[in-house]
Amino acid sequence: MKEFFTRQKAEEGVSLPLQTPDGKDSEHKLTVRGVDSDVYRQAEFESKRKAAEIAQIEDLKDRYAAMRDEQRRLVAVLIIDWTFEAECTMENKIEFLTNAPQIEDVVNRFAGTRQAFFSKRSSSSTSGQKQK
Repeated sequence: MKEFFTRQKAEEGVSLPLQTPDGKDSEHKLTVRGVDSDVYRQAEFESKRKAAEIAQIEDLKDRYAAMRDEQRRLVAVLIIDWTFEAECTMENKIEFLTNAPQIEDVVNRFAGTRQAFFSKRSSSSTSGQKQK
């Protein structure tokens, strides 16, 4: 039965190497939790409640912006740590994802790929933030 358990590995997260926009490997990595983690599932629940509020926004541009912000916040919850010098705060994660939307897409897809949390190449990142 335990071979089907995904929650703990999803909570621990795994290292995701980042590529530059031109497809080259970079020195940077994110530690990403999976969609089966308790933290993500709670954030997803809260996001669904918030969606009801967002649906009440009459102006379509404002509604779209609010939906986009909420989606980005939900993806930011998936990021546990990173190798950038900046502290890995929610505010910094959202700013990063706003300015690097390709990374938002990569994180979102990666977190939903359960096999990534069990393959031999993936392991929990314990190194933490890059030292200055």
